[in-house]
Amino acid sequence: MIRRWVSLEKRRFKNKDLNMELDLAYITPRIIAMGFPAIKGETIWRNPLSDVLKFLDTHHKDHYKVYNLCCEPDRQYDHSIFYGRVAVYPFADHNCPPFDMITQFCIDAEKYLKEDERNIICVHCKAGKGRTGLMICNYLLHTRQYATADKCIRYYGYARTKNMKGLTIPSQIRYVMYFEQSLYQAHTIPPAQRLILKKFTMNPCPVFDKGGCKPRLVILKEDIPIYNHIEEHPVLTRFYSKDGALTVEVSKKDGSPVILSGDVKMVIWHKKRNMMQFTINTRFVRQPLLVLQKFELDKAVSDKKHKLFAADFKLTLEFEKIKKDDKQKQKEKERKEKEIQKDERKDGSNSNQKDNEKISYFKQRNE
Repeated sequence: MIRRWVSLEKRRFKNKDLNMELDLAYITPRIIAMGFPAIKGETIWRNPLSDVLKFLDTHHKDHYKVYNLCCEPDRQYDHSIFYGRVAVYPFADHNCPPFDMITQFCIDAEKYLKEDERNIICVHCKAGKGRTGLMICNYLLHTRQYATADKCIRYYGYARTKNMKGLTIPSQIRYVMYFEQSLYQAHTIPPAQRLILKKFTMNPCPVFDKGGCKPRLVILKEDIPIYNHIEEHPVLTRFYSKDGALTVEVSKKDGSPVILSGDVKMVIWHKKRNMMQFTINTRFVRQPLLVLQKFELDKAVSDKKHKLFAADFKLTLEFEKIKKDDKQKQKEKERKEKEIQKDERKDGSNSNQKDNEKISYFKQRNE
């Protein structure tokens, strides 16, 4: 069966009476994780929406709410299919949500479950594993069903899969650990923190071609690039593994610093190949140096045979906190930019007014 093959090691729900088999698992008696409810040709390998609806109406009629974590346009559906009991908390596949979205999801899910002891929630993304696991693990932490991120991740792996590999993307695991810190160490975590990224070091140099690589850093915020090394510094440096570690300075072409805040995704490329990527939130960066081991880096973690990255590979990011003087300068810069924009709008408005006056004048002359 194609659907069973696509599910790989994920646990499936089977019901002979209803004559259905779904990529779906009860993580707890009141929390379901499942794959995307599909229509048309995609039902060959994904859960048919009609079967999902039949299952929910049979087992939890009038007492379920569906949470869609997909941001892809083709992964949306009419909420009336599930009687309007649908909430969307969208973020990209293999990625992390904005950190604040996690709390919003948890509060909404908890509120619904508290309304009636018969209520259940059904959480899905596309495959119903990574994004779904991230949010469910955080909910288990939020409601204190498990005390630590590690225990939540282990339990989810057991409940969702046969091979204990439920949540496997390093950045997604990191965000569950962040959430644990926010619950138990809130007094030590700043509400917001702006940092300057000074440089990054890869040790040892990865081997992608000709015995080394030409690293290019791209930084994204809300999926929008805010820094691209090659645009700021068009000539890339080639590094070789025989030389050991490599360090790349990070700055804009005018010498101004690269300032980061909140959720940021960083991707390090070699030519057109994504060597590694990772998402962090600056609130949780405690030291000037953030060291990430190979197993903490998306993409790099997949190099099991160490052909591209050494087994002891690590990436070090060097940050600097923004000083009060720098903050004041930045605020002043932002204030001036707003004033310029305001003046431009005002000039545009005055120009339109003058044009209208001219039109009115010529109309009067022609009458």
